[in-house]
Amino acid sequence: MDKPLNELLNEYIAAHSKGEDSLRAFWEYVISIGAYKQMRQIAVYQDVIFSYKKDQAKPSCNGYCEKVYTAEDAEFARVQIEHLLKSCQ
Repeated sequence: MDKPLNELLNEYIAAHSKGEDSLRAFWEYVISIGAYKQMRQIAVYQDVIFSYKKDQAKPSCNGYCEKVYTAEDAEFARVQIEHLLKSCQ
């Protein structure tokens, strides 16, 4: 791999915030350097964190809105990302 996974993760987060075209270009790059499997695992966990943060921004909806992920899920995802990054160094 040309870049460390933590650098790719930062690029994924930036691409995610910019929209579809950036994500497509990002994944094409990841595939071209042979890091798809590792980055896909990290992206799944990062999406849990994105979803949790998005849920936190929603109003409480008087208890009728179902939250997809909990704080424990987000923390678990964060720990898994750390383990994946360490294992691929």
